[in-house]
Amino acid sequence: MVMQKDVLKARVAEFADLDAVRLAGVPDGRFSVGIDAAIVDCLFIRQPGEKLFVILHGSRNPDVTSIPIFSRWSWHEMFPGSVLYVSDFTLDVDPENMHLSWYLGSRERDGNETLQSLVRVVADFVNSPTRQIVVYGSSGGGFAALRLASALGDATAIVINPQVNALDYIPRFVSHATEKIFGIHNPTDLPPDVALRMNALPGFLAAGNARCIYAQNRRDAFHYNNHYLPFCESLGVSPKGDVGRGGQVVTLLYDDPKGHGGEPRELAPKLIAVGCALADSTPEAVLRQDLAAEFSAWDRLVVEAGVPLSLRGLVADAMQSAPDELARLPIPRAVELLKAVFADIREELAEPEAENVRIPALGRFRIRRVTAAQGLPVRAIDFIPEKGKPRSGGHAD
Repeated sequence: MVMQKDVLKARVAEFADLDAVRLAGVPDGRFSVGIDAAIVDCLFIRQPGEKLFVILHGSRNPDVTSIPIFSRWSWHEMFPGSVLYVSDFTLDVDPENMHLSWYLGSRERDGNETLQSLVRVVADFVNSPTRQIVVYGSSGGGFAALRLASALGDATAIVINPQVNALDYIPRFVSHATEKIFGIHNPTDLPPDVALRMNALPGFLAAGNARCIYAQNRRDAFHYNNHYLPFCESLGVSPKGDVGRGGQVVTLLYDDPKGHGGEPRELAPKLIAVGCALADSTPEAVLRQDLAAEFSAWDRLVVEAGVPLSLRGLVADAMQSAPDELARLPIPRAVELLKAVFADIREELAEPEAENVRIPALGRFRIRRVTAAQGLPVRAIDFIPEKGKPRSGGHAD
């Protein structure tokens, strides 16, 4: 079913506890349920398929975004199964000011236990075994997704630019959260059990059958260095993109000029496909083949060589400079053509030295090495008209 935005405005049901949900069944639409001392707001969309996808959100600007939050709700048709969106109930401790609270819960009750209880009830309702539960989130939602998949034992997490250890984040956000949730302003004063709750890595390492695809934007230098690299080192997988731990962990780099935050929409179906393969216990060798098939030569070029091209800008410039070649092509078709062309000249694009490449019917392109924001080396592409002086064309975003 296609969910309309109006369904977000009002609850279709309010349950006193999880027993009431078991008795009545999980309704399609927005509902709330009392779990211990928390009121948990959810959005549920039942769709065909054995899998249950649980979507968790990251930080917000409280001046702009009120709670509850159901990030990616409009993407629900991408998921081949029922979808449960859960708003972070921990934000209720300071709803006017809290930016991020990682689904931590309270001093008395770990929010991960609250999530587990809820998800198991919904999974029973849709007949999804825990191995077919896929938890999806970015940033702080990725942290919570990794914790939840680990606690469920054999679930799968799809995490994008997560904090692996929430204590290694922006200090003012961390201290605000620890003060409001645990009554401790200085995170270094947290007791060991609470400090452990804020680190998703030990739980994942201890969960023998949990799975994870970890997608990291190479332009998010802070999370790349402080969270992604330590995760890869601890799991013994390559930070360049790898399948490891017997096919239970996939690491993937992508390039997005927006830096930290959620993934580009066009990347989501690929992440979901790989996440589903992990959930289906695909053997490592087969998973590597599936990964190669899912991510085209162009995608691997972007991932491995770091070529952040604005293809639409490149096509638009080429259409202006050489209208006879591209003007009659629809933009999407021209983009696909250029993707295929650049996949074929991967070696030239990956070379650090300046290169001139002649593409039949499209003209010449100059590949040059530049240094973008955060000191990352990237390749810029200049379109060179066949007649006249070189001019700037496609660019590194």
